[in-house]
Formats: sequence, structure tokens, C-alpha cells
Amino acid sequence: MTQPSVIHIAIYLDEGYAVPATVLVRSMLDNLGPSPAVHLHVLGLGIGDTTKRTMAASWPADRVVVHWVDVDWRDYEGVYLPTGYLSSAAYARLLIDRHLPADVEKVLTIDSDGIVLGDIAELWRLTPRRSCLMAVRDSFVRTLRDDTSEFIQRDCTTPTAPYFNSGLMLINTKRWRDLGVAQRCFELASRYPGKAVIGDNSLLNAVLAGDWEPLPLRWNCNTRHLAIHSYPSIRGHVHAPAEVADALRHPGFLHFVSGRKPWDARWYHPDGEIYRRYVAQTEWPDQQLAVTGRQWRWDATAFGWLCYRQAAETRGRWRKSGKRTADLVHFMKRLVTDGE
Repeated sequence: MTQPSVIHIAIYLDEGYAVPATVLVRSMLDNLGPSPAVHLHVLGLGIGDTTKRTMAASWPADRVVVHWVDVDWRDYEGVYLPTGYLSSAAYARLLIDRHLPADVEKVLTIDSDGIVLGDIAELWRLTPRRSCLMAVRDSFVRTLRDDTSEFIQRDCTTPTAPYFNSGLMLINTKRWRDLGVAQRCFELASRYPGKAVIGDNSLLNAVLAGDWEPLPLRWNCNTRHLAIHSYPSIRGHVHAPAEVADALRHPGFLHFVSGRKPWDARWYHPDGEIYRRYVAQTEWPDQQLAVTGRQWRWDATAFGWLCYRQAAETRGRWRKSGKRTADLVHFMKRLVTDGE
């Protein structure tokens, strides 16, 4: 299969996400095939020169061409964008039509809170032809009507339209510009200040309302899938069991969703070890997290709760199965290895 010659990637961050963003790009380059050149567009809000030098020094210079884009805070003027545990920089992805060269026909945008374990050249060969973008369908917010944002509940005319997670998007930039996606999102946020319950996910899904194509689950496999074996109670409702099993075995992008992150030592995190392994390959050695004392107590408590949840769900499924106790070992083995 022909390798792409150039891959355009866009990430977005502020100073608070400099280390995770560095780790993200390092993991992506380490797992990239030998041929493609990566043009990395870094949309930064207030990123200092020292931080930029440290980030760039963490990446092999022969694998990536870095374009630093300083996003002006005035781009958000008059628009109330809720953050919560989100960084304000998360909304910078809406501005790709303003900050990418006009000749870039498509771009892969990736959240900074994750690790790339697959070869993105495989993903780049895909092209959203009939729609604005390609993304992974959200496993928990299944349709538009499951998003409780006021503007969706009041104005949505397609409540059963499937819902995507914006953590990784392969975007047709021409169609994005033609549809005025950024402007429409900002107008919606202005009319309903602070009402985007899931941040840019709510805005983008409301604006596009089904104008997107699905990617395999492995390209946005959030940690809730991996932590409890994809929550057995929801398997098959959105993603087929075989697709879930493939994502568990061969994740392309591990997405650290929610407020619990692997760099926060207060919590147990199922992907903490792999995150720390990639941190060690960057110029941020002081960011290694030692789990001792009070931090370990937090981790132990969280890990115990995680095990309890898994055991409770497994017991419930076992009772419903009607199988004999002698089959329990076989049942557990299939649960973990085959994605039953």
C-alpha cells in the first residue's frame, strides 16, 4: 500500500498541557512508519519560548516539521466557552480554518490528553468524502438527545443522530470552511452561554448533526473501555463486540477522558505506566510521578473501587447467564480475552 508523503496533524494546548502534549507527539512519532513526514501544527494559547524549546527537543527533528501557531485570546472575545476540567485551549481546534494554510486539504486533530499507539499513516489514508469529518462514535453519549445541553434539547431536529467524540477527528478542511463550522459553533455558544455540557463535543455535534463518518473504535479508545474491559453492560449497544475486542488488543489512540489523568498522582489510572514510559523519553524528566505515602493511598483506594466495579458487573452477568459454577473459569477467560 502506498505510503502518504506528508501528514498534517493539529494539536492544541496551553502551558498546563505542555507535558502531556509533548508525550502525545513523542508516542505518535515513535509508532509512525518509516516513510511519512509529519507537519505538526501546534495551536498554542500563551505558550512560552522556553516551553516550545523543551517540547521541540523531545521530538526527533528528522521526523517532524513543527509549525508554532500562537492563538490570540481575542479569537474568543464575546464567546463564553465552558471549561470545567477542560482547558480553554480545547476550543482552539475549532479555529483550524483560520490558522492552517489554505492548501491543507485535510488535517488530523488530536487531543493532548492521550497516547498514540498505532501508526497514524494508516488513519491518514482515509478521507472523509461524503462529510465534514471522520471520528469515533461515543460509547456513552450515543445520540444527540443523550446530550443534555439546552440548545440540543430545545432545537435539535434529529435527536437520534449518532454522537461522536471530538478527541480525534480527521477533518476535510475545505468542507469545514465551506460550512463555517467554527463560526456556527461560536454563535451557538454565544446564544447559550455556558450551556455546552460536554464542551466542544456538544457544539460540534449540534452543528454537524450527523454530517460525519465513523472511524473504528481503536482510534479513540477511552480509558473507561480499558479500565473495566469496556463496561460489559454496554457492549453491543454502540460498537460491535468484535470492534471492542480489537480496540482492547490493538488501541490506536488511548484517550484519557474525564478529569482523572495519568499525570495526576492522586488517582489510580489504568494507563499510568505507559504514560510515564513515554514521559521518560522526553525532556521533562522532573515530571515523573513517584507514588508514595498519601499518593499511594489515593491510588489504592481508587484501584480497589475499580476492582469492585468490575467484580459487580461480572457477578451480575454471571447470574443472568444461568451457567453452572464449574464454567466460571471459562467464562472469565472469555470475558477478558475475547471481548464477550
